[in-house]
Amino acid sequence: MSDWKVPTTSVAKRTTNPIRLIIEQMRAAGMNPDKDTISLSIGDPTVFGNLDPHSNVRDALSESVANGKRHGYAHSCGLDHARAAVARSFSPAEHAISAQDVILASGASGALELAIPALADEGDNILLPKPGFSLYETICGNHGVECKFYTCDPENNWEIDLEQLQSLVDGRTRAILVNNPSNPCGSVFFCKAHGGLAGFGREKQAPNYLG
Repeated sequence: MSDWKVPTTSVAKRTTNPIRLIIEQMRAAGMNPDKDTISLSIGDPTVFGNLDPHSNVRDALSESVANGKRHGYAHSCGLDHARAAVARSFSPAEHAISAQDVILASGASGALELAIPALADEGDNILLPKPGFSLYETICGNHGVECKFYTCDPENNWEIDLEQLQSLVDGRTRAILVNNPSNPCGSVFFCKAHGGLAGFGREKQAPNYLG
């Protein structure tokens, strides 16, 4: 099998995770022996036992396994009653949504994997927060979508610089991704930021708004 060569695809070559690169560089350089290393884990609260599921969750899962009715494939968009529950919980008063408007995904990362290529074609661009979660850039790169970065101002509680954001939009901008609360800053964008983005979108007939 030593002569069996599996070629690397162009998609694989352009798919990188900046966080992985930073970690590998740190490992290669070696940790500072004079300083204690603070483990931030991978953002998983279960690693340290800090977020036990509520008894209601455990009971519901146990019941679902025991009744034998949920052992098959679900609809690819999610179970109807779960989608309806999400629609009820998140419908704004002025614009009700239905179960048909809801798609359930395997976590936020899975949802982004569906949403980004659905909104942007290869060569299009999406506006991403700076600083922001590195996975956004990874998914965009995987699909050949250009990343443009709008500034979250550290001198203004990490609020969005709306003027600088607007300067980034061109004819191939397809979406603005807003992570609220911000990862990694922890800031919360209030009505002013959301109102500014919504007004800008209406004015320019611009991009979809990934909140």
